[in-house]
Amino acid sequence: MADATLAGGEILVMQCGERLCHIVKGVADVRTGRRIEPNAFYRLASMTKPITGLAALIAVGKGFFSLDDEVRRHLPQFGERDVAVIHDGSVVRDHKARSELKIWQMLCHVNGILAETEVGTRLMAAAPRSAFDSIAGMLDYAASQPLAFDPGERAAYTGYASFDAIARIIEEKSGLAYSEFLQREIFAPLGIRDITFHPTPGQWRRMVTMHDRLTAGRLVAVDMPEGSIFEGFGPAYECAGAGLAGCVEDYAKIAQLLCNGGNLDGVEIVQPGLFGELARPRVPDGVPGRSPNDSWGLGVRVKVRADWLPVGAFGWSGAYGTHFWVDPANRIVAILLRNMRWHDTHGAGRMGEEFEQNVMRCAR
Repeated sequence: MADATLAGGEILVMQCGERLCHIVKGVADVRTGRRIEPNAFYRLASMTKPITGLAALIAVGKGFFSLDDEVRRHLPQFGERDVAVIHDGSVVRDHKARSELKIWQMLCHVNGILAETEVGTRLMAAAPRSAFDSIAGMLDYAASQPLAFDPGERAAYTGYASFDAIARIIEEKSGLAYSEFLQREIFAPLGIRDITFHPTPGQWRRMVTMHDRLTAGRLVAVDMPEGSIFEGFGPAYECAGAGLAGCVEDYAKIAQLLCNGGNLDGVEIVQPGLFGELARPRVPDGVPGRSPNDSWGLGVRVKVRADWLPVGAFGWSGAYGTHFWVDPANRIVAILLRNMRWHDTHGAGRMGEEFEQNVMRCAR
């Protein structure tokens, strides 16, 4: 805060279920000086993805699909995919995909659907407004576009559409809106009231304002569209990769469940025997685009070579500086929440790495 890197935020660290550190500091809005209070609301951004990973395993347990199913079996529009390349400065369809998309690939960033490559970034930039108004709108656009690479042949981050595909299959199989499925199968059983796609007026009043840092080193508030959780997304868009907002207390319940192997105070929401699939590293070493130290599970980064975090630690981050991980070996849960747009944020950034290092230094 001293060098205007952020306006404020919140940290929670737990070990063996015991709170070791809970810090709430700074302002929720630099324009008014309103302080961040405990139980503040934050846009969680891609910390939504691990919750969709849990939802996928619940769906597997209900027989909705298998992780190895071809996506086209459930969403026919995702069959017969083309793969595109950049040619003479333009995106052009190059060849038929060499393999079919699998369900697990949709959650592990090896699917090529509007992925963060040069091809995928250009396709996302060309998306019509309707793609950001609903899950159906995003999938209609994604299904009409070529892949950025052949499924499974490289890793590149997919922010929204592939996770929305899983949510859409869940909606069709369950007969529920995705938000209703999460409420019934995850939030209600775990006693979670403050994670949602659709904040109430009271929850909006607790929302931390989005901020950005100007090149001159001054923090400014960012006016987000009314009712929008993420970058201009319509209020009705229950984006399965980035659309949730919530507070640290309730996200801690999700994180503690993950750390405990799928159990929170005796409540298990995933069928026994399936939970281990969440953090099983699925992207092997040597796949282009994969970090040497990290693989992907279902919506989570998984440590496969130790650095400051041990092998087996897993979690993920969000574009607005939200970040969490769990370390099952040492039974540590750590959460950092802030709402800063694009400055040192995506993928945890420097602040997230320092948070990890400082926590683990204390753990030693």
